[in-house]
Amino acid sequence: MTSRRSSSRFALSVAAALLLACGAGFGISACSSSSTDAGTPVAEAGVDATTDARIKVDATTPDEDAAVPETSEQCLARCGKEHPASVAKYDAVDTCWAASCNASCVVQNGMFDAGDVDGGFDAGGVNDGGTNLCGTEVSSGVDKACDDCTTAFCCPSWKGCYDDADCLDYNGCVNDCP
Repeated sequence: MTSRRSSSRFALSVAAALLLACGAGFGISACSSSSTDAGTPVAEAGVDATTDARIKVDATTPDEDAAVPETSEQCLARCGKEHPASVAKYDAVDTCWAASCNASCVVQNGMFDAGDVDGGFDAGGVNDGGTNLCGTEVSSGVDKACDDCTTAFCCPSWKGCYDDADCLDYNGCVNDCP
């Protein structure tokens, strides 16, 4: 004679085994990435779990690595935003050159009429423009005629910019623009 207690233990054991097997089967199929619905990508769990493979990138979205190069105007605008206090100082040099040194610094014809300064002779003559101007360590980079004219007429604006660290940084930024 068997007791009821042992048969219920057997039934309970069988039920537990079935539940365990079903639960394990469900868990395995839920974690598997080998089978997916047609066309539905599945994100893998793990270190890169924050990257969701279900996000579709539009073909018109540019690659971050394929960035469009900055235009000259965009670059100059960026430099101005990075160094706003220096824009006016930098422009003061161009204003002085346009008013007093147009031929030698703007048109760059290599001529400077020093007659306006020291007696009427032509002090033009092209060299490398490597002379430091107005007590700064910066030259015009144009030629000797531009350096001479800048020294004669534009030292206040020149020193106003090129004795200032931020204006020097702005100048470097502008010079790096395309």
